[in-house]
Amino acid sequence: SLYFTHKTDTLGGEISASFDINSNSSLNESTSKTNYFNGNFNDLKRQEDLFNDANNEYSSYAFSFDVNKPFGEKMNLEFGVKSRLAIVDNDFKAYKNDNLDSERTNQLKYKENVNAGYVSFSHRPNDKFSWRAGLRFEHTYTSIDQKATNDKITDNYFDLFPNLNVSYRVGKMDNVSLTCS
Repeated sequence: SLYFTHKTDTLGGEISASFDINSNSSLNESTSKTNYFNGNFNDLKRQEDLFNDANNEYSSYAFSFDVNKPFGEKMNLEFGVKSRLAIVDNDFKAYKNDNLDSERTNQLKYKENVNAGYVSFSHRPNDKFSWRAGLRFEHTYTSIDQKATNDKITDNYFDLFPNLNVSYRVGKMDNVSLTCS
């Protein structure tokens, strides 16, 4: 992970950026021997040697950039972007009597890329009343590749997420708020 923050003014303005890389892999092996008997333990019907090999890999890459810009003590603008790519590769191989068992062998590959941005503006015109309005937008692309069935599924969509908060202070200890998102 790498983080950067820079103060832009004395009002609390700030620019920040981050970059993260996450990677994980594992290899698991298991062996078992199964004996099948017909009625009694002296009549061996068949014997199977089973071996499983599971290789799992996960990688994630993320970048974000955010800006916080106050305008005096009563108004504030925030905006930023974030992008994340996740890649999963699960490869499971099953062997029966040293031969690949295609009925129990599979590989699944999954990719997800999310790109998002947001903008938010807040204003406090007096000591009792404040409001905040914002919009987040998100583009997502996913793909699934199932090797055993040769299925390939992709999804590509865009979403908008608006939000609004209005707050009014009643007395010294109480607040009334309305939030819609």
